[in-house]
Amino acid sequence: MRLGIVWEGVLRDERGRVIDRHVKKSQSFVKNFMLLLRSVFLQSGQTAKDIEGVERGIGLEYRVWNDFGDCYGVAGFRLNAPEGDDSYGIVVGYDNITVTPDDYALYTPITHGSEDGKLYYRACNVGDVNVVGNKVSMVISREFVNYGSTVVEVGEVGLVGFIPSNGYKFLIVRDTYSPRRQIPPNKEYWLKCRVEVEV
Repeated sequence: MRLGIVWEGVLRDERGRVIDRHVKKSQSFVKNFMLLLRSVFLQSGQTAKDIEGVERGIGLEYRVWNDFGDCYGVAGFRLNAPEGDDSYGIVVGYDNITVTPDDYALYTPITHGSEDGKLYYRACNVGDVNVVGNKVSMVISREFVNYGSTVVEVGEVGLVGFIPSNGYKFLIVRDTYSPRRQIPPNKEYWLKCRVEVEV
């Protein structure tokens, strides 16, 4: 069995025409991902560094109870960030410093906005689980738009999850581009992150 991530980036012009397309295999699950997975398997919290570098509890330990003492909900680890929220979901940054297992945040995040040097973050979407042959996959995607007047360079991409029960956010994947991807003014950059298991 093999677990991996494939990033696909598509650059489009104002009419939606594809200008550039690139694919990159990821090998950069960071330590926080394994701690999250361990938490799920044990049904107990683990300690990991959040995006601020603070040791926090990570995992699915929060439950919602009804009046009869039954558990009817568990707060998850969300990636489906809404439009304009650059703090979780698929996030992008400038620096392409080498990835390490202990990375807990992007080095230089590119923030949401329409000004020069920023990208407009559309909503982050989490797709269905699909089975094709011996591969099981799920696609997470997000579009970014450069509404500024200068080129924005993307050197790092990541997945940051949000735990609604406590508001903590944790980086679980970080990858870099060398050379950096160039996002010209008035162009859209669509990123797809395909998480895939091959059996």
